[in-house]
Amino acid sequence: MLCVCQDRRRQLMTNHTATHLLNFALRDVLGEGTEQQGSLVAPESLRFDFSVKTLTGKQLRFCEEIVRGLITANETVFTEECSLDVAGKINGLRLLPGAAYPNPVRVVSVGVGLDQLLTDPSGPAGTTASVELCGGTHLHNTGSIGAFVVVAGRVMGKAVRRVTALTGQAAVDALSRGEILEHQTVELCAEVDSIKNQPDFDCSAYSSKVSALKEEVVALPISAALLEELEDKLKVSRKAIEKIIRARQKKALVLVRKKLKSLPASAAPVVFMPELGELVYHGLASLKYGELPVILLSEIEGKLCGMAFVPEVIGTERLNAFEWATKLQGMVGGQCKTVENLVAITGASLDQVETAAAQAQAFAVQKLGMD
Repeated sequence: MLCVCQDRRRQLMTNHTATHLLNFALRDVLGEGTEQQGSLVAPESLRFDFSVKTLTGKQLRFCEEIVRGLITANETVFTEECSLDVAGKINGLRLLPGAAYPNPVRVVSVGVGLDQLLTDPSGPAGTTASVELCGGTHLHNTGSIGAFVVVAGRVMGKAVRRVTALTGQAAVDALSRGEILEHQTVELCAEVDSIKNQPDFDCSAYSSKVSALKEEVVALPISAALLEELEDKLKVSRKAIEKIIRARQKKALVLVRKKLKSLPASAAPVVFMPELGELVYHGLASLKYGELPVILLSEIEGKLCGMAFVPEVIGTERLNAFEWATKLQGMVGGQCKTVENLVAITGASLDQVETAAAQAQAFAVQKLGMD
């Protein structure tokens, strides 16, 4: 004995009817040249492929609004049969390009019945409603769809796009999630904008906050239109932070150059500049030292930090940057980590910084044969 899973059937009916509404909305927003290229109706979601050269988040937002309007209106879904020739005369009828249809055919229309459509087939009624040839299962009323949201849009090929949408509770969850993320994004971006010009603005911390929120925004389904808006907002904040970082790097570069010029001639200076803070990492990395090896030190949150650099022209057999940094670290603690051609020193104690710097410099001078 065969039986139908009513819950699954209901979900398929919901997503199938929503697919017809989405097809209509896309035509309404993008124009008559938009043609269906394929679709998938599953219990958990619906997918729709269509022809269009470009698709923006704003256009998707308009499509969502049209579908939701039809759902709110609780339009009747009509399913009636007629001959293929008669149906083909209905102005606005949506057909799947290349599909072979039976005769007679089943016309599925939303908000307007077949009798009304056939009263004046060339009239506007079919262009202002969803009218398709379809043999699938559908709801009786659009209001039964509940919530609706487009959660993804992607390019499938030349002039072909694919959108994925959710209905019912899944859509409610996605919309609720989107509201929360929108609030968090607006709040964070406003915070960045209000304090970014303060001298103690923590670029690193806020850059991490923006990145973490971006990961959360793209991790789970939300409205695709909202996703685009939130990504744009976060991008603006990231660019603002990056601009501040570049300005501070430039300032650090000037300070370091000025400091090095003020020092007595030395084969391998070890310089402590507490005023740099986290810019110590940028001050050394931004400089083109040529043949000059340098350890640049500063203070971050009560800990000694810095970078060691040895140019390739010297060669690691004469002076190894990691070995040099480790020599200093042996007195002040912390950790050493190679970052490209630099060695970062983090988490060290400030107690013996002057003694450690002097011994590290003496070590380099000895290794270079300059003593």
